[in-house]
Amino acid sequence: KQKRIVIKATLSFTTRVLIPKVRELNERYPDHEIVIIPSLEEDECLDNPDYDLLIFHTRLKDHYDNKANMFLLREEFMAPVCATSIATEETDLDSILTMPRLHPTLDHHDWKMWLSAANNQTIHNIRNTSFLSLDLALSACLSGQGVTVTDLLLIIQELEKGFFYCPKNAKIQHSAWTYYGHQRTHNPIIDDLISWLTSDSEKEIKRLKALATQYGWHGVI
Repeated sequence: KQKRIVIKATLSFTTRVLIPKVRELNERYPDHEIVIIPSLEEDECLDNPDYDLLIFHTRLKDHYDNKANMFLLREEFMAPVCATSIATEETDLDSILTMPRLHPTLDHHDWKMWLSAANNQTIHNIRNTSFLSLDLALSACLSGQGVTVTDLLLIIQELEKGFFYCPKNAKIQHSAWTYYGHQRTHNPIIDDLISWLTSDSEKEIKRLKALATQYGWHGVI
């Protein structure tokens, strides 16, 4: 019977971070079957012992800091993006903010936070569409349906390849959400997995910093 590594993670992290790393995971742990479980709920997963490692998304940062078996993985790096296919050489920050807005939540929290911190004036008569899923909002955005505020690390490959467009001089800021990990199984394999994921997150932040330098993005990056 093959040994297994069970990783449970919030849906957006599963689809945009873990799935692209499946080949690397298989090569790194050849004697184990990799099991990936997507999660729609954040903190409730902690009550379910069906994983070795949990990556979850929370607004309750103070609740998890310095807790046993918990570790901070990374912050979010938020900015507005649209599909490069609908951008032109004249598409700047002001023009992208007049596009239809795509939201992953009904409360439009990401947009409100970003606009407030960026000191952008409210533009009236903007069309809003909500999807109740970041992955759906990003899919709609990539197909040219409008602009969304998202964590740029989740789309770092698409930014580098030119599929998503973030305007010059855009402000990057942290959101109210933070990625944490919970280690339920303690053995050298899971220790190594956590070290690898943490190191990989640091490398992706460096890649984002390089893009920020290239395009003049500023803020927390």
